[in-house]
Amino acid sequence: PMKVFIPNIDRINVDTQESKIYIEEIGATQGKPLHYYGEGSKKLFRILVQIILQKDKKLLIDEIDAGIHYSHFKEFWKVVLKVAKIQNVQIFATTHNIECIKYFQEILKENEFETYQDSSRTITLKQLQNNSIKAYIREYDEFEYELENELDIRGGSL
Repeated sequence: PMKVFIPNIDRINVDTQESKIYIEEIGATQGKPLHYYGEGSKKLFRILVQIILQKDKKLLIDEIDAGIHYSHFKEFWKVVLKVAKIQNVQIFATTHNIECIKYFQEILKENEFETYQDSSRTITLKQLQNNSIKAYIREYDEFEYELENELDIRGGSL
């Protein structure tokens, strides 16, 4: 799964003495620390570890898009959803990034992920004029329609 950010990855080594994670690439003579590969790699690694630790449970991820370049969103979502399905983990993720949401919706159209549509939702929280909060829960068809018609589903104040 880490090939999304590190295409030539061969192995991941954890050095418990130094409390560091090293990435070994194909053909390299020495591993490099995970942080060398950037925020996106660290974020994906942390999420994958958390998914494995939460097997058969739920995982809440705040600002899932943070540290991920938009050009990686599609592959990022594919990896996260595949591993979550294998581990039977329900993911609740927050984001204000419309591209992140659009790529999520886009991959759910692909044959491999169409079965995920039934269990996918977006939830928009809106603060009303009386300062109460209203939640708008959308199933796949609803949020697909709103995204395709460029309606804002990210929340905010009315």
